[in-house]
Amino acid sequence: MTKREQRVMALHDRLPELSKAQRKFMMQDFQMVGYYWKRGEVWCQHCGHVEKVQMPELAVSLEYDDYICPVCGQRLTLKHYAQKGGKRDEEYLEQLKTVVTTIGGQQVFRTYLSERRNVKGEPTEYQVHDIYENWVDEQGCEVILSRQYSRSLWHMRWEYGSPWSVKHHNGNASGYYVTSDIFDISGNFFYPVWRMSKTVMRNGWRREFQMEFQKSVGWRISPVLVVQNLLLYPECEMLAKTGQTEMFYYACSKGRTEMAKYMPSIRICNRNKYVIKDPGIWCDYIDMLEYFGKDVRNAFYVCPSDLCAAHDRMLKKKIDREFREKLTKDIAKSVKYEESYRKEKGRFFGVCFGNEHITVTVICSVKEMAMEGAAMHHCVYTNAYYKKESSLILSARDSRGLRLETIEVSLRTWQVLQSRGVCNNPTEYHDEIIRLVEENMYQLKKVA
Repeated sequence: MTKREQRVMALHDRLPELSKAQRKFMMQDFQMVGYYWKRGEVWCQHCGHVEKVQMPELAVSLEYDDYICPVCGQRLTLKHYAQKGGKRDEEYLEQLKTVVTTIGGQQVFRTYLSERRNVKGEPTEYQVHDIYENWVDEQGCEVILSRQYSRSLWHMRWEYGSPWSVKHHNGNASGYYVTSDIFDISGNFFYPVWRMSKTVMRNGWRREFQMEFQKSVGWRISPVLVVQNLLLYPECEMLAKTGQTEMFYYACSKGRTEMAKYMPSIRICNRNKYVIKDPGIWCDYIDMLEYFGKDVRNAFYVCPSDLCAAHDRMLKKKIDREFREKLTKDIAKSVKYEESYRKEKGRFFGVCFGNEHITVTVICSVKEMAMEGAAMHHCVYTNAYYKKESSLILSARDSRGLRLETIEVSLRTWQVLQSRGVCNNPTEYHDEIIRLVEENMYQLKKVA
């Protein structure tokens, strides 16, 4: 065990028990349902109270009518429930909930498994178990402490009374199935009172970040990664402190190396109080300005009043130069990049998924990427996405084989960074395409 891990273990013993307010939170946010039997009984899933009530069957089926429990006062949505004959009527729910606190100068994310068990005719039983903790020190280094656990394709079991030990992030693909990262807290519920360390606050933590995490379960980035980026990289600290929130999230996903070249232009935006709303489009726009030799430290260029229009104008100019006049020549030249592209991304070739009217495939050659950019009138080829090591480009097409949108997936965070249709405009299938890629992300992880 390293000295850093030893220090975390020592600090762990000093952590306080949950407060009354925190324990109350652990028992909230479960679905408030009243199960209804045809014979006229309502079973409250909040307190367990059972009462005979006659309700219209159709109103219950359509969830049109609700019910206020006379014991606990909760307003319940009524759902039909089929009695299990001679078997015991029992319902079980669990949620992961995280308390954010600090101790010894370290930022601590304490995660608990909150369980609710309902047995008909008995009071509702709640149990709260501490299962793992993510610690981030002032240098941005993370240490994970956890109870013992076992998991497989069919089960996930925590040993609640087991001793704490140091663990590591464990999302991976074995070739047979994909395992999710147990210690990724981005999908948890968060206690509304966050205690942030002085160092994190000094480095640009904003309450806006906390509000985003609390209002959205399964958000785009983990709070642990946000804290680490604030502590590790001055560029991210600057983005957070100057209110460039969307660019900050984008930088956390893309990585410091890819974002370094944009920092001088971002500083110009800050001086002119220009907030970047669409980082993907803006970075592509800056890339095109550099391509044409424009001054990317001039506010006239880097702070357009209409970013999409400016991007499209530059893109049209670039398309006129490279695709209308030199497309054939560029495709011929692309042969020399094919080998390196195949070497870097070849393991993803052949991955294909879809539904009844959309098919998504990995772009398997630089030539195909050039044709994609020409057909879609965007910069996937002109900005050399085939050279970006941390990005994977996919193409979504309809049942007739017509291109719909081009998708960029981050190979660092396995997030959809952008999905663009013709001239970077979203199609009517935009949300469905993103959802389809996210649902099948495991296929990409499997071959990574």
